Amino acid sequence: MNLKKLFKSNEDGIEVSLTEGDEQLRQKLLQEVRANAAKRQAEEKPRRYNNFWKVFSAVATACVAVVVVTVSVVFTRDNSFVYYKEENIKISPSSVSALLNDSKYFEFLFTDEYDIILKYDDVSGDHLFYSANNTNAITDSRFQIVINEHYTLPYKELEKPQTSKLDNYNIVYQKNMYVMEELGIEGSNYRGYIKVKTETVYFDMKLLPSMQEEQFFDYIQTIVKVK
Repeated sequence: MNLKKLFKSNEDGIEVSLTEGDEQLRQKLLQEVRANAAKRQAEEKPRRYNNFWKVFSAVATACVAVVVVTVSVVFTRDNSFVYYKEENIKISPSSVSALLNDSKYFEFLFTDEYDIILKYDDVSGDHLFYSANNTNAITDSRFQIVINEHYTLPYKELEKPQTSKLDNYNIVYQKNMYVMEELGIEGSNYRGYIKVKTETVYFDMKLLPSMQEEQFFDYIQTIVKVK
């Protein structure tokens, strides 16, 4: 049987008669054609679906990247992101004159008994903050002076901070009492900070015998002044 005869339409006006065998063969061929078409269609859908998710994933990734960049930009200063890794912070012996040269807003009257140390970023060379420490029989005074506005000093927050306005600056502080058991003397521990514009002076001072607030304010103003 000629295959053309099986599928020939009567568009020429000629009626084509098929035998029972021809009809069975035609139905079988039609079933195979339909099955192949359905298979191709089924294979086509996953490809389109996969392509859709590939495009969607790419767009989503780009959106996340934009969000991350945007958040980074929001928290930058002067349109530049500055981050100092703790492992890159180095120390170097320093002096009061170097501290005064780096500080824009403070003056310090540290005596020779104070050890002055500079902490800086080893990668950029930027100066971050100074430490000034003095320990003797009656006082244990520790100052940390942050002179770099992009650096945040790890600092234990005050539990019950108080604020007082002094002659040239405000002081935020907390007072705790302690007893030096060897001498049986009660002392006072003042901890807090003084902030002027972009610079902050953190202090932790243990004083014997105990000082009242007004005495402490007078004392610290002899050490920390404003330019």
